[in-house]
Amino acid sequence: QKLGGVEMEATKKKMGRPVIGKPKTVEIKTRIDEDLEEKVRIYCEEKKLTRSDFLRNAINRELNEK
Repeated sequence: QKLGGVEMEATKKKMGRPVIGKPKTVEIKTRIDEDLEEKVRIYCEEKKLTRSDFLRNAINRELNEK
């Protein structure tokens, strides 16, 4: 693009929420049965947690018990 006779490089900054703490770049996938999924869903709704936050908390609790 030219702006006032000066060549301008088009740069786009990514929109979205800023990263808080360490970026979460690793994805873990697993399969669970429907009964466990329902328990997790209900727990998350009651505690107002995302499923990702719930799973991170559960993993940290388990690792800290050892």
